[in-house]
Amino acid sequence: MLSFIIPAHNEELLIGRTIQALHTAAASVGQPYEILVVDDASTDQTATIAA
Repeated sequence: MLSFIIPAHNEELLIGRTIQALHTAAASVGQPYEILVVDDASTDQTATIAA
């Protein structure tokens, strides 16, 4: 299993594209994977977008 861990703080402008890029890359490998976003008390919409 592949695990991607993304540290994030106020990344609402990039987190969606980052997660989508990881989904695309991981799917092409054909292995099970997980994407974990570690939100460091963001005050923007990072957590909402990542969910």
